Amino acid sequence: MAYLRRGDDDDQPDTLSLSDEAVLRTFALNAALQPIEIFDLASPWYYPDLATALTGLKSSGVAVKAIENSTEQAVDQAHAAALQPFRQADGSYKIAATFRCLVAKV
Repeated sequence: MAYLRRGDDDDQPDTLSLSDEAVLRTFALNAALQPIEIFDLASPWYYPDLATALTGLKSSGVAVKAIENSTEQAVDQAHAAALQPFRQADGSYKIAATFRCLVAKV
């Protein structure tokens, strides 16, 4: 995993650069794995209502840290504002998400 840590060496990728297929293949090869397939998988986030969305979003480590450094109410307000563009007519929230997957073998 040191390969993923951003250091002084700009040639070293960070975790976001793994969305690049060539970088992901190199990452696998450096771990002595043989890449078989790389594909994108749609996995939208769906919340039936705002309360459920807020509960889900504030369970992340980043949200917990934000709550520790401010208040739960402040984090909820920030999340609610960020969620507004994703509100559906029925009051649910749907956020498009796509994950890049790598299948490899030893």
